[in-house]
Amino acid sequence: MRADPLKEVRIKKRLEQAQIEQLAGHYDEARKIYDELHAQAPNHSTVIHHIGVLCLQQGLVAEAEQWLRQAVEIAPDVARHWNDLGEVARYLGRLDDAEKAYRKALEVQPNFVEAMNNLAVVLAGQGQIGECKLWLQQAIAGDAEYAHPHSNLGVVLESEGDVAGALACYEQAIKLDAGCQEAVANYANLIERQPERLMESMNRLLEETKQLCSDHKP
Repeated sequence: MRADPLKEVRIKKRLEQAQIEQLAGHYDEARKIYDELHAQAPNHSTVIHHIGVLCLQQGLVAEAEQWLRQAVEIAPDVARHWNDLGEVARYLGRLDDAEKAYRKALEVQPNFVEAMNNLAVVLAGQGQIGECKLWLQQAIAGDAEYAHPHSNLGVVLESEGDVAGALACYEQAIKLDAGCQEAVANYANLIERQPERLMESMNRLLEETKQLCSDHKP
């Protein structure tokens, strides 16, 4: 029987529709599409991966792990599959398993900054602060616009007593992504504990604003 050359195109379009529903919070509608696709292509790793991610969003962690483990078994060369399997393990508190999954993701895709950040978080939880900092710094070097490594590096610096450095990291994370809730919370908590730092932060913001205005003068 000849393969259908348009099958993958149709699957891709339906996947896009399912993701739109998922992003809108219409999880039941998204799951119907994913189940339809899975029935058509039982070994399609991307479909299986998306079902796992959807389960995780719904709090169905055990089911999510089953789907994501199946995805990495079918397509072990896809870094995103390993990263999200690591997320499930971290959610379940299995830090060793999470670490292995993130490292596998980075073995497959060495420049995967999200996996670098996630690995750093797990390493911090295991007390491996030195390697944690290295991965966060590498993530920032790989994508300076990604807010989370800045925020997490701030947490590490604050734990080491470098409050000024931590404050600068939190500020940078918030500038990059004002919706980064962890950075906003970390910044607010630091200021609450050390309110004298607020003036330092505001002065730095003022100087940066002045520099920005100066750079844009004709």
